Amino acid sequence: TFLHLLVQEGIASDSQYAKVIKDDIKPGDLCLRDLGYFSTENLIDIDKQGGYFLSRMKNNMKLYQQNQDGKWEKIDLIMISEKLKRGEVLELDNIKVGRWVKNPLITRVIFTKLTEEQEAKRQIHIDKKRRKGKKPLSAQKNISINIFLTNIPQNMVKKEDVFSIYSLRWQIEILFKTWKSLFGIHEVKNIKKERFECHLYGTLIQLLLCSTLAFQCRRMLYMKHQMETSEYKSISIVKEFLPLFKEIIFNRGIIIKMCKLIYHSIKLNGKKCRRQQNSTVFDILETAYKNYIAKAS
Repeated sequence: TFLHLLVQEGIASDSQYAKVIKDDIKPGDLCLRDLGYFSTENLIDIDKQGGYFLSRMKNNMKLYQQNQDGKWEKIDLIMISEKLKRGEVLELDNIKVGRWVKNPLITRVIFTKLTEEQEAKRQIHIDKKRRKGKKPLSAQKNISINIFLTNIPQNMVKKEDVFSIYSLRWQIEILFKTWKSLFGIHEVKNIKKERFECHLYGTLIQLLLCSTLAFQCRRMLYMKHQMETSEYKSISIVKEFLPLFKEIIFNRGIIIKMCKLIYHSIKLNGKKCRRQQNSTVFDILETAYKNYIAKAS
């Protein structure tokens, strides 16, 4: 479901978008935040409205733990990283994020030690930033660990499941990849402003129609047949039918038949592939739900 649209300058911070959608957060909602959207104020707002958050922490942020005297002591992240084994997960409760904040965020913190392969990939990403003239010093210090902040209770999600649930964010990247590959939304010629606006609005209309139809079909297929379909394949199938819609746009009966044809085509050709025995989105959600039910009972 498309809930919001924000148009802003390309150099503006993505974290500002969190303020736009904060009033629509309902109790029980889960908000996943990556580093680009990191804001302690926003995380506090989510908690106040009864929602849950799961976010990676910025590398330049500091963490503090309360000692027996009630004073906040800085946590040595490097020491934690050195003590953890590859793939090991550590959890700390009631940790303060940032020191000089009027309303500090006190939350649950999970540390995950990366595997050698994961750390190598992160090093490649940091090296790319360095070649562009950036100075990722804080990222280099914490290169071997992921740090997650969440207010999800321990009896709902255990520490070992936090990383897999956070990986659901990758669905956003898949959607962007689909838009680029199928619609070429990132490719724009040097044209007049008026022609560009027509191109932009036309592309956005295509995206809206294709995404809406594809995701409705995917939802129905999962509800009726427990079948998980590919976002890319589903949207690609709808896009193939898109040129026909302008011929039948005012014929309700034919449009319904066309939608049914798209549904059956996605059912036949849109099944999601499993790669390297990786868990799919619904595998992750089902595992988390079973763990929660097991703890509740």
